[in-house]
Amino acid sequence: MWLDQSGAVAIVENTTGRRVGTSQFFRSAPCIHGFELGYIVHDSNDRGNGYATEGVRLLSDYLFRTMPTLCRQQLIIEICNTASWKVAERCGFLREGVMRSSDFGADPADSFLYSRTVRDYPEEQTSSNGA
Repeated sequence: MWLDQSGAVAIVENTTGRRVGTSQFFRSAPCIHGFELGYIVHDSNDRGNGYATEGVRLLSDYLFRTMPTLCRQQLIIEICNTASWKVAERCGFLREGVMRSSDFGADPADSFLYSRTVRDYPEEQTSSNGA
C-alpha cells in the first residue's frame, strides 16, 4: 500500500524474507508539514532483535531521500513504552516534549513526541538529493 500522503511497508527478516512487522507513514494533521510514522513488530518473540530500528530507519531515510519537500517526520510514543522510544532515538529522532493525555482509552496516558527533520538527516544524504 503506497500513496502520495500515506503508505505501509513490511518489515522482513533478511535471511528468510519472513514478515516480522509493519511500518507506515501518514499525515497526522493538515497543519503538520510532514508525516507521522508508526511501526510494530508483530510477534513478541521477534522484538528486541533490531527489526523495528532497521525498518524505521530505512523508511525515514527513504522518505527524506525521495520527497525533497518533506521537512519533518514525527513519532508519538506512550511514555511507558521504553523499547519504542529507544527505537526512535537510535533512528535519530529527537524528543520534543510530552503530550499529556494523548492516547485513546478510559484513562488516557501521556506520550512523548519525537521528531526528525530534514536538518537532522545525514549531510551526505541531503546533498545527494538536492535538499
